[in-house]
Amino acid sequence: MDPLATGTAAEALYVVFSAARHLFALPHHVVERMVTPPRPVRVPDTDHAVLGLINLRGDVLGLVCLRRLIGAEDLAAQNAALLAELAQQERAHAAWVAELDAATQERRPFALSTDPHACAFGRWHDAQDPSDDEARGLTGRFDEPHQRVHAVAHEVTSLTRRGRHEEALALIARARSRDLGALVRRFAEVREILAGGEREIAVVLRLEGRAPIALLVDAVESVSALDTTRSSELGGQLGRAPLCMQLASDADGRLVNLLAVAGLYASVAA
Repeated sequence: MDPLATGTAAEALYVVFSAARHLFALPHHVVERMVTPPRPVRVPDTDHAVLGLINLRGDVLGLVCLRRLIGAEDLAAQNAALLAELAQQERAHAAWVAELDAATQERRPFALSTDPHACAFGRWHDAQDPSDDEARGLTGRFDEPHQRVHAVAHEVTSLTRRGRHEEALALIARARSRDLGALVRRFAEVREILAGGEREIAVVLRLEGRAPIALLVDAVESVSALDTTRSSELGGQLGRAPLCMQLASDADGRLVNLLAVAGLYASVAA
């Protein structure tokens, strides 16, 4: 028998998972399994957080969305909004290069911003939460090619001021295939990452005397011990009370919301 399956060893361990950039945990001994869930069958007149019923190898159980329980946007909707924003910025930078080309050919001043922090994408990029490692990991992919694209305008302006228009046009042509091409490839990479990131995980819970339920989370982070010695009462600050009962910290010092299993059932029934 697995020594972690029963007794005090199991009670000291927690399954840690994420949803909407928050960390949550449940005692290891109440988690039956973790699976990639099939598409749920919607049940009418149920709570908004209940996505429907799923069949796991003959076991039919309710699938509850943790994001909805805490009042957060669904992962698919969040990613769709980010994809729409990135698509708009990709078009804007293609238009930026086209305007740089047109201004150079027509021998008129280039009126758009050459500062990578002043364009719409730069402002959006700089506004990202610096503590959000996930978002920074995605947007950081654009840093180098984005800055190179804007640097081209400075070089082009310098050349045109000296009357070297043909060289300036040749530089823009190279930038289209090299720098703008690299930026376009970054957009494609992020689209692929976001598309793959929509595969959420169902954490199957079993409370004694109750039917099991599946909790849909963004990702499972670890199965580990947590420090609860400095925990404090949340008082329903995150999601529906009494969904989150305490705060703990993991080995890296990150705050983890300890969920009450009974609170999960109560939240669905509310």
